[in-house]
Amino acid sequence: YKILRVQNNRFCSLSTAFTQAFLCCYCILFGSGVGLVYTASIVAAWKWFPNRKGLVTGSIFFGVGLGNLVFNLVGTAIANPNHYNVDENGEFPEEVYDNFSHMLKVLSVIYMFSHILSSLLVCNPCVEKPSLSTFADRSLATTKSNKKENRKKKELTVMEALRTGTFWKLWFCIFLSVSAGMNTISVYSTFGGSANEKLTDSYLSSIGVFGNVVNGLGRPFWGILQDKVGTKTPFVSLVLAQTIIMVFYSHLVSYRLVYALATHTVFFCLGGNFVLAPGACGQLFGIISGPKIFAALWSAFALAAIVGSSINRVLSSFLGYTAVFDLMGILSLVSGGLIMSIDEI
Repeated sequence: YKILRVQNNRFCSLSTAFTQAFLCCYCILFGSGVGLVYTASIVAAWKWFPNRKGLVTGSIFFGVGLGNLVFNLVGTAIANPNHYNVDENGEFPEEVYDNFSHMLKVLSVIYMFSHILSSLLVCNPCVEKPSLSTFADRSLATTKSNKKENRKKKELTVMEALRTGTFWKLWFCIFLSVSAGMNTISVYSTFGGSANEKLTDSYLSSIGVFGNVVNGLGRPFWGILQDKVGTKTPFVSLVLAQTIIMVFYSHLVSYRLVYALATHTVFFCLGGNFVLAPGACGQLFGIISGPKIFAALWSAFALAAIVGSSINRVLSSFLGYTAVFDLMGILSLVSGGLIMSIDEI
């Protein structure tokens, strides 16, 4: 991951004049690096805290969100140190575009040193060998533990998991729920500004900023909840809240504060999807195979981001935003039905 992430930024900085090369570096190398870091981080964290998988997963995803916020600010400060705004054509001054390559080079250096430091902090927990004095005391507990181990579900490989109906139920569950959330956070500003003239651009921007904070801070909450009550109850609560908001969302835009709270709730629920999915994989496919299978499940998040925006573009132009939000509510409700059909979580 460290190599991909650093080399990606370096290659991008050298290929900004070639659109195809830049897209290849940014989409493939960067995407591969980000995907690998999720799996590696979750595997290491679950080994240290096997009974707190939800909490550590939520903390990891909170760190991911915080990193995005911090480095977005750092990148902006490098590329646009004079805080230029876009002109009437929606473009920045040439100085900002000229700084883009330099920004990628600086970020690649920052990433390199931060990754070296972080890699030194990652290790597997030590497993102490039982001494002779404690062996007899542990023998009875070991016998009981072995019986429990025999009842444990077999660890599946990724390919074996892909051939199960349970995996695809979970995949479509995440896909449908995330599609609703992604669609809403991508259009709330455009929809709000066009439907209510009292919703100014600065107010809508503040909704997005605070929404990202709610999304990040809510991730450990969803993880703690998953540790306490499992996956099904939090996820059903999430999709029900999302369904209700989607059905009434187009009517809430008339009320500034209520519209902001509804949008923040969507951000909050979206963060829950990111946290609950890895834990569900651990429950369904085992603590060892779970993170690996989550890497395959991640495709549901990626496709949902694309499909959500595509549905919005197509349907909003013909049927209007209200129909789009109603459809997203239906998708959320179907997602809840799918998660209810999975008995193992």
